[in-house]
Amino acid sequence: MSVERTRTRISLLALTPLVALALAGCPSEVDQRALDGLQALDRCDVRAAHDAFADALALDASRSDVALGFALTDLATLLEDPAIAAIAPELGFDRAIDTSILWGHDGLLERLGRGDSCETIDAWRSASLPHPALRPGGPDLVATIDPALTLGDLRDTLVTLSPRLTRVARALELAAEHLEDGGVTLSGGCGLSVRPIRVQAPELLALAASFDALVAAGRDRSATPG
Repeated sequence: MSVERTRTRISLLALTPLVALALAGCPSEVDQRALDGLQALDRCDVRAAHDAFADALALDASRSDVALGFALTDLATLLEDPAIAAIAPELGFDRAIDTSILWGHDGLLERLGRGDSCETIDAWRSASLPHPALRPGGPDLVATIDPALTLGDLRDTLVTLSPRLTRVARALELAAEHLEDGGVTLSGGCGLSVRPIRVQAPELLALAASFDALVAAGRDRSATPG
């Protein structure tokens, strides 16, 4: 995966200087963990990349390049959060949620990017997707939801997710603060970006604001008696 900044094609998150440091044998601890994240992305291992970027950001919370890597990989694995896994059966999921079916080798995005036939993708959906409503010929989504599930249950899940969403929002804001006017273009393999996608600061800020709104909604609801 790589980032193209306006005219100059560089490595993901403007981390090309880190490669030079690594070749010179003198990366800092922060740079080394960021490099570990890049290498994990090269292996299509978004979970390992997320762990590496999280470590790097903990070591230096001012690094906007690392913040972008952390935010994107955190979002890519959000559905695997234990809070979501706990409520997933009540939402109709009948298999464990594994986000690599989207971004991993032979995942949905990679299959779409290489032009797999509709028949092949339908067969993959039947075998891989963890929710029956997402499979060919599956039931309506509403019919799969446990009737005992309440809005309070969903609110509680949101409250549990709030610290994570807040961390992502702050990382997106930090990344947006240091983007050039033209933004960055994400591209690469492993299904992470089937086609080049240009990301600009207002989009990152809008995404951060949406997470803040979700967190505020959960907080307001949890503070309401009854």
